[in-house]
Amino acid sequence: IDMTALNSIGITHEPQNYTALLSDAKALDKKYGRGMINMQGHGGASTATELYQWIVQFGGNPVTFNSTNDVKAMYAMYNLSAYFSPEYKTSYWATYKGLASDKYAMMDYQWPGSVDLKTIGMNTSAVSGNNSVLNVSIKAISEGVFIRDPVPWISEWQILMDNAWTTIITSGNSQNYSTIAHTLSTENQTMFNYLVSNYNITVADNYEQGVYHPITA
Repeated sequence: IDMTALNSIGITHEPQNYTALLSDAKALDKKYGRGMINMQGHGGASTATELYQWIVQFGGNPVTFNSTNDVKAMYAMYNLSAYFSPEYKTSYWATYKGLASDKYAMMDYQWPGSVDLKTIGMNTSAVSGNNSVLNVSIKAISEGVFIRDPVPWISEWQILMDNAWTTIITSGNSQNYSTIAHTLSTENQTMFNYLVSNYNITVADNYEQGVYHPITA
């Protein structure tokens, strides 16, 4: 987050929830005349990973694509996309330098386990301090940690999630809650069919019943 940009429009702290994020995005767009929220939207694993975490934070199960909260999460993302930086279509996990050049004011970057270890790496005196790796990890767990279920077909899931992203966001086509729900249900069915063909009906049924889901601490 570029706090200088936020401060310039009277925002004194980073958004704490989606409502605040959308409000800040609108205010930044009004000041700069363009979208100032960047997203890892170039496709591939980066985009799918970001969407996975985004959907989980809305209470969804991104593995299945089409739960009620999955749809709510993608609908929220679609509404936010009106304020995306033009950079978003080529951005991925290593894209962040635009923050320093005012190309955007916020970068969606929420990969799990992202901890600043620069000040404690190879620092033996900090091992037992408040900033130790152990204490940082414990704090993260207490606040709620989740990881992806390590299923062997995650690569196929990423392809389908990327397809959903393209249809809903990067295509530029007008969307609403119903069209987004339809797209996600289509990807759900495609994933189910893939599991039937490449694994077996038991795996596919387990998938449909939500057996595969984020692992939480």
